[in-house]
Amino acid sequence: MWRRWLMLGLLCLCLPWSSDLRAGELVVRYPPPEIKNDSRHPYFLALLRLALDHTLADEGPYRLQPLANVAQQGRAFRLLGAKQLDIMWSMTSRERERSYLPVRIPLMKGLLGYRVILINREDSAIFESMDEASLKEVTCYQGHDWPDLEILAFNGFQVRGVTNYLRIFSMLDRGMIDCFPRGILEAWGEIHSQQLQHSVVDSHFVLIYPTAIYFFVNQDNQALAARIERGLRAALADGSFDRLFYGYPPHQEALAKAKLDERVKVLLQNPLLPPLTPLSDPSLWYGGMARAEP
Repeated sequence: MWRRWLMLGLLCLCLPWSSDLRAGELVVRYPPPEIKNDSRHPYFLALLRLALDHTLADEGPYRLQPLANVAQQGRAFRLLGAKQLDIMWSMTSRERERSYLPVRIPLMKGLLGYRVILINREDSAIFESMDEASLKEVTCYQGHDWPDLEILAFNGFQVRGVTNYLRIFSMLDRGMIDCFPRGILEAWGEIHSQQLQHSVVDSHFVLIYPTAIYFFVNQDNQALAARIERGLRAALADGSFDRLFYGYPPHQEALAKAKLDERVKVLLQNPLLPPLTPLSDPSLWYGGMARAEP
């Protein structure tokens, strides 16, 4: 089912845009997926369309336009700052909110902060026998420009950053590294999309810290940020946001496989969490909670 969503998203990118749209249409340039068959990308694109469609009557027509070239996260933010990109979605941090304009509605309801651990299948029994202290003795790999790198280090984990994060998958599959923490809505899909033969999701732990993925725009583009926020809030109010989130097949599959109630919860602090994160609004978070209870 999720492959249908992916093909639909890719098809939308290939369709020619109608010349009948008004000359004053809003063009929104966004980054293409970093990896082939990325099951996350169609969801964010569908959510962006949902927000813009909810404001269509008041704000007018729009056109979504992907960049021609793939840009890794750090470069995509630089393009956003240089106004060569209009929007992107990523985990928030204090630094990012100082440099760019966030739309403070968590696009994944905080579930990016629920991290399971990709490991080599041969290490399954070792991780199953670990406690929290021994888990912090193995080395976790992350993208070099990800906020997760600093969050894990702050909480006492051994971490290393890799410039091209796609390399981490192959390193793990070949048994060259210890583990690769990923969001619960990412991990199983990535095993499939990266065609990993010897990697699995550890069944023992879930790392939990408060965080959010937001849409970010250039600081000067307050009109776009305001339109997207209005659209997302309208989608939350009429239930279409939740229908998209919970009805998205990869999300359904991942939440079923995660079995969160059966895992050892490792609760972490997030030193990068901006003070304006809307932690007190339960409608924005999975299960109504931004912070996990022990």
